[in-house]
Parts: sequence; structure tokens; C-alpha cells
Amino acid sequence: MHFEIGMKTDEPHGYLALKTRVWHNTKSMDAKTFFRELKRRNVYKVAAAYAVIAWLLIEVASVWLHINEARTSVIKVLAVLLALGFVVALFISWAFEATPQGG
Repeated sequence: MHFEIGMKTDEPHGYLALKTRVWHNTKSMDAKTFFRELKRRNVYKVAAAYAVIAWLLIEVASVWLHINEARTSVIKVLAVLLALGFVVALFISWAFEATPQGG
């Protein structure tokens, strides 16, 4: 067995270390802790901002498409894409803990 100088043998390395760092605050995740963690990571703010912007986009697109006599399936596709983007935005806000300080 070979150890590097200064390396502690009891600390996980590689994938296990990354997994430990990512989930260090989620050891016992009941509903109260989960919602507290959502608030701490600003997921609520991202969800609210995304929902408002998506609603505005759908409203503007529906008016514009009605004026141009476009098919209604375009609005359905836009709504599906925005819904998928919502899930991605929530995942990113959870994973990267976006804060005004950038950390």
C-alpha cells in the first residue's frame, strides 16, 4: 500500500469524496429539512422567477401567434419546452447553490 505524504488515510478520495461533499447536508432528509434546504439554496426564488418569465413568454407568444394566425400546437410545444426547462433550472439551482456572492 502506498500513501502520499500529507494524505489522511481516513478521508474518502475520488468519486466517494465528491459524493460526500455534495450530500454532506442531506444525511437525514425529512420534509422539514428538505424545505429548509430548498430555501437555503434559493430554489424557491429560481422557481418563482422562472414561473413568472415562462408565463409571460406563453402569454406573449399566444397573442403574437393569434395575430399571425399560427397553429395552436406551437403554444403546446413552447409550454412543454418551458416545463422541461423548469426542471433543469431547479436542478441547477439545487446543485450549484446560486447566491448573490456567487458561491
